[in-house]
Amino acid sequence: MPPRSASVVWLALALGACSGRQAEPVTDPTCVSCHEADRQRPTLPDHAVDGFPTACHECHNQKAWSPASFQHRQFPLKGGHSQATCKSCHDRNPLPTTCVGCHDADRQRPKDPDHTVAGFSTDCESCHTVAAWKPAAREGHDKFPLTGVHSVVSCDQCHQRDPLPTTCIGCHRDEMLKVNSPDHTVAGFPQDCLRCHSLSRGWRPASFDHSGFPLSGKHATTACINCHSKDPVPKACAGCHLQDRPQGTTSQRPDHFAAGFSTDCASCHLAGAWKPAAFDHSKFPLTGAHAGTACESCHKTDPPPRTCGGCHELPKNALPDHTSSGFPQDCAACHNASSWKPATFDHSSFWEMRRSAHKNAPCNDCHYDPADHSKTSCFVGCHKHTKTKMDAEHRGKSGYTGSGDGSECIKCHERG
Repeated sequence: MPPRSASVVWLALALGACSGRQAEPVTDPTCVSCHEADRQRPTLPDHAVDGFPTACHECHNQKAWSPASFQHRQFPLKGGHSQATCKSCHDRNPLPTTCVGCHDADRQRPKDPDHTVAGFSTDCESCHTVAAWKPAAREGHDKFPLTGVHSVVSCDQCHQRDPLPTTCIGCHRDEMLKVNSPDHTVAGFPQDCLRCHSLSRGWRPASFDHSGFPLSGKHATTACINCHSKDPVPKACAGCHLQDRPQGTTSQRPDHFAAGFSTDCASCHLAGAWKPAAFDHSKFPLTGAHAGTACESCHKTDPPPRTCGGCHELPKNALPDHTSSGFPQDCAACHNASSWKPATFDHSSFWEMRRSAHKNAPCNDCHYDPADHSKTSCFVGCHKHTKTKMDAEHRGKSGYTGSGDGSECIKCHERG
């Protein structure tokens, strides 16, 4: 093996032969010691300005300067960058290290949306890929996710405003003001569109949490404006239906005002329709003939009657005369709710009729005076109790007067 000095001489001769120079002893066996002029010559890229390494073999091979390869470790050349000329970036001083350093002009160009006005990030990769500008992914929308109908809206529809809206009403105020059925402003609807509208369906159909006033029956198909045209919005039945509340009694319904009916429609009516109506008559159960009686028959006074006598005056020409006889005004004491006849009367409080002949006898057999039912006679209607016969049977009896007055007879015949 030749000594080291001989190797150096040999290398010097070889280098001299390549460069066309006369062989000289070489003390610096590096690329740049021979190729500094070659390194200074390129301007695309300028190797000196861009700080390229002086070890030529890192990019070039021994056959020729071109093609050259360069390890772009700090900025990998992928996608569209792999096709870009070196000068595209390396003609700037200092050399850009960010997206906007090269692509600021590209960022200024778009108007839909205007990236500058919209305040878009200068990091192109937040929306674009290195393959191409389009299609772009609108990322960074975490505060306002682009889902449903928002996913197909052009950027400038929101990003043309300054400042950029961050609420529904910021973009959709015009839509809210335009609606009149119901008028969202008059009705005081919330400005959070998602309370009623869906991103998947659009504006319609809309849903509203009406739990405070469930929309069932007829209310489910009633136009919103029927109630929401009022300010404030009614929360009670009478707020909307006062004009539906009947005033004046007809054959079809009682006067709700005069009768003092509740303003809570649901106490009698269903949400499906006004008729048929049901009323809690638990204080005066509607049974028998009362069940088929028209409301106005009783509800024609204010307040309506709560006793039998309030509707049913005691008959004066009946047999017996209820008034003169001092009958109670509680009709149910003798009559039932189905009909006036047959009637029952508890006679035991006056005289206990134990014999069947007395129990089945017509009232006027004893109560002979229709005008005064308190007057009784044991002689008038009874063929067995004639005066002649009773005088004979009671001759010499103490207290017997022969008048036949029932009140006199029961003093002795109290058991009937």
